[in-house]
Amino acid sequence: MNANNTIIYPACICGQISSHVAAVYKTPPAIEVKFPNVNYDKYYRELIQCDYCNHFMSVMSEEFKINYSNDYVNAHYSDIAGIHKNFQR
Repeated sequence: MNANNTIIYPACICGQISSHVAAVYKTPPAIEVKFPNVNYDKYYRELIQCDYCNHFMSVMSEEFKINYSNDYVNAHYSDIAGIHKNFQR
């Protein structure tokens, strides 16, 4: 979402730019991992679907961007060793 409260949609992995909104989430799904230091009052996510290949993409508001370099790994796997252990399953 940019300063004008509009989502900036990415091109699909197939290269097409035509897509539609399949779902809107204003609160995180119950199974979603909660990240520390995140204001969930500003949560907004759209699930968009490519009109060409049907691939789904999740697009979040800029205000809710997660630091995926650390926060995601720590919340899901604890550390790099946790990623490796999960990969070995």
